[in-house]
Formats: sequence, structure tokens, C-alpha cells
Amino acid sequence: MVLLAVWSAPQVCLAVTEVSGNLLTEAQRLENFSKAPFGEDSNNYVAPTGTEWNQFRAAADALFNTNIVQAEILAAVLDYELIRFTHTNSGRILFGLRCRETNGAPTKGWGTYFVNTNFAVSALIEATHPQFDFRSPVLAADIFLKAGARGFLLAGANRHANGTNTADPCDLTNTIFHAVHAAWNGNSGENTAWQIHGFSVSGHPEFPASTLAVLSTGQSGTNWMSTNVVRLDQRLEWNGIKSYAYNRFLATNDPMNLLVNEGVAGQTFTNLAAQSNVQGQFSRGIGGTFVHVETATVVRTNVATRTAAADAVASAVLLSRTNALPTLNPFLLTNPVRTNGMLQFSIAAELFRAFDVELRQSLATNGTMVYTFPGDGQSRVITNLIPTDANGFYRVRGW
Repeated sequence: MVLLAVWSAPQVCLAVTEVSGNLLTEAQRLENFSKAPFGEDSNNYVAPTGTEWNQFRAAADALFNTNIVQAEILAAVLDYELIRFTHTNSGRILFGLRCRETNGAPTKGWGTYFVNTNFAVSALIEATHPQFDFRSPVLAADIFLKAGARGFLLAGANRHANGTNTADPCDLTNTIFHAVHAAWNGNSGENTAWQIHGFSVSGHPEFPASTLAVLSTGQSGTNWMSTNVVRLDQRLEWNGIKSYAYNRFLATNDPMNLLVNEGVAGQTFTNLAAQSNVQGQFSRGIGGTFVHVETATVVRTNVATRTAAADAVASAVLLSRTNALPTLNPFLLTNPVRTNGMLQFSIAAELFRAFDVELRQSLATNGTMVYTFPGDGQSRVITNLIPTDANGFYRVRGW
């Protein structure tokens, strides 16, 4: 007699929620939950327990390392779903951890977190203060997409949800936002965090009236301004966004202070220097770097200015990468057209490369940088730069 044993391996049913749309629209939708139900003084925010914090960090770590099955299993226990988000404007596929929603609202104010598995640069783009820093999530989402960054972190509650700073990821290490930052920062902080914030010009009379952005590394009492900060300061100004950078002790006429602040004392910007920011402290503590970007209200709420800011930050993020790149494909400036007294032209801009536009009065003189932008693989129209009655030459440099 022959006995046959029949068995089957356990089956794992992966419950991935398919979502499609514009990530910027989704970021704005998610931001609205920081007005209700997790708005200021709503008392609806519930901080995670220590066990939940560790469980979510494990889920985030699994997702970051493309262990999709494990991420879904760990997230489900916390009432989170794994989503496969298709950004319809480009067809790009992202994976995310998003809280399940009941009656059109999430059950927890813990935030939403996206991973780009086909990333161009080891960077995290972070929005910690939805609603409080109005439209900062939309700006951050645009930067994330344009730079091909690896991770996008969006907090889920107003920073003052249960009272002053009771849900503020920048002040508290027991938030899910900080758990994800810790999981995604890399063993040596190799995934640089670019944190996007907002301020009101009227709330800072100590600033020059022209201030539209304030940058820092988050380090306390320092004169050190990283390459990232200097590079970003330049690119924001090329795109018409007046920028300054914090430092504590440099003389106003010091060459480095002149480079970023044009003679304004760096300590003028102490109140936006992020010296107590816990994500910055974590990143530096493991040998990494951190970039804190404060943007004025008009930068975040005016679509044209927000686009210019996203172009500048994304270009700086792309230029921060350390991986070897293939040779940039040749490109041409095409279709020159005079429109309303202004010159415009087109560039076939290679995806995830940075491009700087320069105007020279003659080939023998130094040029003036007039715009910077990240390539998206499509033809990019450059316009509204310099009146065509100004003699000169345009040059575009790709990186």
C-alpha cells in the first residue's frame, strides 16, 4: 500500500490598495485632515504607544527596503493600508503607508509616507507642519517628484492638535513621523532629509522685508553652512525667491556671509534656525546631514512662485547626489519665440538632471544665472526671463 501526503505552502494574500491621481492633489487632501479632524486644539490626536512606534518603524523599514509583503502585514495591525499610488501625470509608481479612512477621514493623525522604489537621489523630502505651514505639503510633494527623491514624509495632525506643540514632529521623538525618519535616514544618515516649512513675513519684523526663504543646517550656534545650503540659496535666488541662511558668529562682511546674506548678519535668522529640531539632531547623530527650508506664505500659496521654489529645491537636491551618473545626453535650445516682448525657447530636459539657465551680454563676459530647474524627460519651455531688447546670449548648463 502506498500512502500519499499532500500539502501546500501557506499563502500570503497581499492587500494593496490601488490609488491613482496627482500626488500634489493627494498631498493637499491629506493636509486638510490637519484642519479637521486633527486640527488645532481638536484634542483628537492620540500619540502612539511605545509598542506602536516600534511596530510602525518596522513597517516603514520593510517598505523602504521594498519588502512589500512584510510592510503590509505590519501596517495592517496599526489600521494602516499599503497603497500603490500611480502619479497619473507621469505614470510613476509609488508605494505608501496611509491610514485607513472612516467616513472620509483617517482614524489616526499619524501621517502618510511614500517611497519611490525607482529613485534618482538618496533624499527624503519632509513636511512636518501641514495646515500650520499652509500648503507646505504640496510644495514638498512637488519637490519629491521633480527630484526623484527616495522618500516623502507627511505628518498627519496640526502641530497644536491637543494644545501647543502636542503633536509637533519637530519637537517630539514619540511621533510616527519621527519613527519613519529614523527608519529611512540610513545607517549613516546617507538619505539626506530636506524639511520644508513655512513662516509669515509679518511675524518676523527682524528680517529684511524682501525675505522669502530662510535656510539652515539645524545646528546650534554654528557658522557652518553646508554645501547644500549654499547651493540652495543660490538657486532660490536665481528663481526670484530672496533667500538668507542662518549662521551665528560670522562677521557681516565675512566672504561666506556675504555669499548667502549679502551683509545681513546671519544671527538675524536665529528664530528659524531649527536648532532644537529632533530630526536634524537624529540625522547629525548618525553622521548625516539635514537641510531646513523655511518659505514665506506667498511662496507656498502662489502657484507660480511655489513652482519656482520647487524647481530650485529639486535642482539642489539632485546636485547633492553622490552616485555616479551616466554622461548627460546632448541637448539643444529650440523654438525661440518672441512673446509679449519676452524671449522664450524650449529644451528637451533629461529626466532627473539639473539645468541652469544663464544670460551673457557677450561671449567674453561673465553671465547672470536667471533660472534653474530639474529635467522631467519632456520639452521644457523657458520664458519670461529677459526682455528681447537686451542684447546677449543664453546658455543652459546641464548637470
